[in-house]
Amino acid sequence: VLKPRLPALGGPAAARGVGAACVALGVMLSLPIPIFSMLPAFAVLVIALGILAKDGLAVAAGLVAGAAALGTFAAVVWAALAFFGFV
Repeated sequence: VLKPRLPALGGPAAARGVGAACVALGVMLSLPIPIFSMLPAFAVLVIALGILAKDGLAVAAGLVAGAAALGTFAAVVWAALAFFGFV
């Protein structure tokens, strides 16, 4: 399933951007929101497997999963703020 493809995302040229995304996902992992930490953890797992296999497509899939996790996090925070009357 994993094979070298899309070298622009799987190689060292994209290391800083992918690393920054992993740091952002790591910050989301550290928050004490029940059940939520599985989404960023899955994204980091897919990114890591993609980097190990030099598979840019897997890295891209992990980044998309990370964006979905970020969107879900934003929705959870928005709902919590609306529930307590801050929005």
